[in-house]
Amino acid sequence: MIFITQGSDPSIGLEVFFKSCLCLSENQVEKFVLFASKSLVDKTLSNINIPYTLNDDSIQLSNKKISTSWVSDQNPTMSSLEMALASITKKDTLCTLPSDKASLSFNNKTCAGYTEYLRKRFNNDNLCMVFKGNKNTIGLLTDHIPLSNVPKLATSLVLEKAEVILNHDDFKETKYFLFSGLNPHSGENGILGSEDTVITEAIEKLKIKYPDKNFFGPIPSDTIWNNKHYYGEDSFTFFVYHDQGLGLFKSENKFIGANITYGLDFVRMSVDHGTAPDIAYKNIADYTGCLFVLKTALKREGL
Repeated sequence: MIFITQGSDPSIGLEVFFKSCLCLSENQVEKFVLFASKSLVDKTLSNINIPYTLNDDSIQLSNKKISTSWVSDQNPTMSSLEMALASITKKDTLCTLPSDKASLSFNNKTCAGYTEYLRKRFNNDNLCMVFKGNKNTIGLLTDHIPLSNVPKLATSLVLEKAEVILNHDDFKETKYFLFSGLNPHSGENGILGSEDTVITEAIEKLKIKYPDKNFFGPIPSDTIWNNKHYYGEDSFTFFVYHDQGLGLFKSENKFIGANITYGLDFVRMSVDHGTAPDIAYKNIADYTGCLFVLKTALKREGL
């Protein structure tokens, strides 16, 4: 199954989810279980002019039925997430609708996003944040950390993050793995820093351990997009830090991208955009990014 959690409020999350459902078949929508506040669902649907009926365990949305587990109106962001995680299995996919950082917490401490929350929740530091678009798929060696912490942490994580991806079934057909450098010109053989030398050493170890795969790098991040293996279903690119990878990815894919967390027993994914509270409940949100995410999740289900 595909578990959908409502995200924070105010947000366009539920709006783009319901609009996306209208673009999918009844058979596809049957794979969804929505964890959400009944009052917020009612508020959302009443503002976007879609025929609906709210039942005890489902939503009748036009001619489609969406299974639901209603959560309390008190902190529905965390309630929906925790309820979904209590039921999820290795065969399921978790889709989290967008949340602001202030709505996510673990042990009463705010988390800098879903990936950080999941790291703490499952006591697993070795999670990899991945972004899949129409053109390409990228991963981040480091994600939501201060830039000053990147050099030391990134070089120590090359092998760990690469193996999370290399050993996952979703990438068993992936042939080409590219790694960006950290410094300008990938360090110019140590002239501009030694961090890229560490990345080179890690890549050489990967070549030995996975002889059936092709590894390239470190490649200067300002030209990596021009590499012949950068695009395609059979390639994967690692960037060293958040803005280095996402600046390029978002310029290429705009809002059509899936933010995916690997390294847990299940796969978690989300839209590649924020909550947009300024346009919540105005029926003007662009749902195409959410539709892409749901189709990506359904593809994992063979639909």
